[in-house]
Amino acid sequence: MRSASWRSWTGRTTWWATLAYTEFLLTTAAPAGLGTVFAAIAPCMGLYAWLGAALDASAAGPYAQWVQTYADPNIEISATRLERLLDEQAKAQSATTFHAEPAQSRPHHKYSQIT
Repeated sequence: MRSASWRSWTGRTTWWATLAYTEFLLTTAAPAGLGTVFAAIAPCMGLYAWLGAALDASAAGPYAQWVQTYADPNIEISATRLERLLDEQAKAQSATTFHAEPAQSRPHHKYSQIT
């Protein structure tokens, strides 16, 4: 959808960016689990929701339709929901990763087990 919308708004194609992002999700995030997929998507979704709310579509020139699309309150609701799901996944992962062994047997560097 994003590539088709961008092309209709600007007359340009971004198939290469869409392909790169999709390849990233398929090769890196998807095999690693749901939490990694959420982490891969959340920053972009949150940024787009913020930009949609912060920018003035009437002053956005050729990007006005893009701004209007991401100004939809449902985008912010979805971004917030995704961040909540990411937090839940992080808590679940943290509980299984960091509490499975006694503290004294874990490495001293607190980030050594985060991947």
